[in-house]
Amino acid sequence: MVKAYLHSALWCSPTPDDAEHEHLDAWRDLEHYTPEAVIEATVICQVFYLRNARLLTAVNPDMSQHGHDLWLTRNHHGAGFWDRGYPQIVGDLLTAEAEALGERFAFAGVNGEVEFDG
Repeated sequence: MVKAYLHSALWCSPTPDDAEHEHLDAWRDLEHYTPEAVIEATVICQVFYLRNARLLTAVNPDMSQHGHDLWLTRNHHGAGFWDRGYPQIVGDLLTAEAEALGERFAFAGVNGEVEFDG
């Protein structure tokens, strides 16, 4: 779940110059995250999972999909839990939980390491 969450953050975040409309995953990967960013992502995914384990495991045992949807949903990317084809009540509950976390943004800091801001 954590790896998918971090990968989705790279995939959805623009590069610093954004001249080519590229995303961070075009030139950074999971190894470029700061330790603090990895810890934050791990805690967020664990807390989200613990709060919603019964719903998540009931609709899809693929935790990587949930990590992806968590990033997309909390940041209002136009896809996520609410459009995964789950029963509407489940999609709505997971969406509300994800959105309650607030938005976060990934960016490459001065040293090129990927961090979160927001």
